[in-house]
Amino acid sequence: MNLKYSKIYFSFLLLFFVTQFLAQNKVPEKLLKKTKGIVDTQTVHSYIQKAIFYRYKDIDSAKKNLFKAIKVAESLKFEYGFAKANALLCYIYNQDDKTDSSFQIAYYCYKIYKGKKNTNEKLFINVLGNLFRYKNKIDSSYKYYNILKELSLSTKDMNYLASSLQGLGVYYLRVNEFKNALSFFQRASTLYDSLGKEKEYAAAISNIALIYGKINRSEDEILMYKKALLIQQKQASKEDMIITLNNIISVYAQLNLLDSCLKYFNLITDVAHHEHLENKIDVAYTNIATAYINKSLFSKGIFYLGKSIEIKKNKNDQRGLLIAYMNIAEAYSGIKDYTNAEKYLKLAYDNKEYSTEIEILSNLYYNLSKLSEIKTNFKFAYFYRAKYDSLILLKNNSENTKIISEMQEKYQSDKKERENVILQKENQLKESNLQKQKSKSWFFIIISILIGLLSIFIFIGLKKQRKINRIIASQKQKVEEHQKEILDSIHYAKRIQNTLLANKEFVNTNIKNNFIYFQPKDIVSGDFYWATQQNNYFYLACCDSTGHGVPGAFMSLLNIGFLSEAIKEKSISKPNEIFNYVRQRLIDSISAEGQKDGFDGILIKIKNSDLQSSTESITIEYAAANNEPILISNNQITELPKDKMPVGQGERKESFALHTLELKKGETLYLYTDGYADQFGGEKGKKFKYKQ
Repeated sequence: MNLKYSKIYFSFLLLFFVTQFLAQNKVPEKLLKKTKGIVDTQTVHSYIQKAIFYRYKDIDSAKKNLFKAIKVAESLKFEYGFAKANALLCYIYNQDDKTDSSFQIAYYCYKIYKGKKNTNEKLFINVLGNLFRYKNKIDSSYKYYNILKELSLSTKDMNYLASSLQGLGVYYLRVNEFKNALSFFQRASTLYDSLGKEKEYAAAISNIALIYGKINRSEDEILMYKKALLIQQKQASKEDMIITLNNIISVYAQLNLLDSCLKYFNLITDVAHHEHLENKIDVAYTNIATAYINKSLFSKGIFYLGKSIEIKKNKNDQRGLLIAYMNIAEAYSGIKDYTNAEKYLKLAYDNKEYSTEIEILSNLYYNLSKLSEIKTNFKFAYFYRAKYDSLILLKNNSENTKIISEMQEKYQSDKKERENVILQKENQLKESNLQKQKSKSWFFIIISILIGLLSIFIFIGLKKQRKINRIIASQKQKVEEHQKEILDSIHYAKRIQNTLLANKEFVNTNIKNNFIYFQPKDIVSGDFYWATQQNNYFYLACCDSTGHGVPGAFMSLLNIGFLSEAIKEKSISKPNEIFNYVRQRLIDSISAEGQKDGFDGILIKIKNSDLQSSTESITIEYAAANNEPILISNNQITELPKDKMPVGQGERKESFALHTLELKKGETLYLYTDGYADQFGGEKGKKFKYKQ
């Protein structure tokens, strides 16, 4: 299990006036006095600047100053000041965890300026892109950044074009398309450099450094971060310095260089305490904790992770908490404190909705699976392993599809190029034929040249084709290896499923004359048989879950869990009421969007004393959903009553019926699913069916 290193990517997608004002550490006295005298456009700017000053110190004072700025701007019909104040108010409401208010203001202002193609329209397109990104709705953020890019190109606004490129770079970083992310960040950095915007340029090269880290170019990553740090120190941009220092510590933690980590950690804490920015160093605590844990200094690591979690809670940073909970859980696992490890992994699982990144979520499910296995909770081990395998399969399929698509595009491009070359040569050949009468010698020379060139192109084309074939064969081998890994996981799942089925010895102890025929078509099965005892009664279920293979097996585990919950935890005794309870649990859990998942089956209940006695008959209570029990008595087959509805979402929702049967000596009762009757075979490959 590997600790997640926390990095912060720069996203200088805020308003340009915000970045300029934030560089100042105090509000100039002349601007403070200005608001007390003549009311003009400078008054609006003064209120905005004071709001920025109070933003991280007294959020209520920041809001009050913005309300004043908006009021004055409206009275002066000062559109630019009105737009700037509202935009900053959006960010402050978002900072105060009032995202609904921030979106309401942003949409309202965007509606005012939409279609005007001016700075204010671009301002609120940018604001919406940022707000969606903060809310982790990256597809929506991509939409607005792309709109901003196109509008900036059409109006030749290089400032907002650079901002849109930064936003698109962040989008591609979030979806793990590092090549595209690097391209957008490099284009943004070039623009900022040409515009002389050092602050934004430093942000862009920091994002480039982050991409270098993703593709394991650690030396280039550190060089870029240090380059950004020099610019930020020159500008005295303390908050930006903290972000860059965090990232430098992260790299050194990955390289297991504790002394270098401590050097930059001490620097970042000094800056934070001096500038009263302690709420900005939660990531630094996480990274120094990682460095300590890599040196097996677990107590120090856990201490700093706790401080990081405390800050993230105060900031309501849910995605950050997800990663922090995973980190501290893995630290506790390192010292075999599985109780605390489980506590924090469950907290991380509760926060999983705040990340769409496959790397983070797959690591969470893998750790939950391994911990469940250590604690011998095989049902949950299988559940989390299935989720982990699904994400890995999704990732591998996505990567393989992308590679094959690129190769196919390259092949088609080469093919078209060869066809164009051949066509061109054929035209030349026709032209040479027209000159045949003039000079036979030139004719043969041209023909020879054309044949030679054609041979070269064919040779090159065949060589390229062979290379492509080798690449495709290599990718096919990788896909087969991934399939083998998945198959191994399914075999592992089979062992887990077998432990949850009714134990043969347990069934023999309670029902002396019995037989069980269980032969799944796939490795794992949706059909299951299950038994338990409760309050001197023996319960036996024979059921067919929705689906086949892995999906069916997953449903069987869920169904077994709900049957056990009804009998063991809820102390429901009657088979029909047990089915009623399980049906409602299935509807509440997995049928919220209309899915009709559940099972068909039979559940019987027999008193233990009847099973142990030698009486002439025993009393059996049962409930049957779509499958009817079969009774054989005096060589006569009788299909017993059933309810024609499943245990799950269906067209009928009335209560299941409770049936009673007196089973006499010499009689045989069969419980079954449709698996045998539904098998395909014979000369015509048809279903076996019940009639046979």
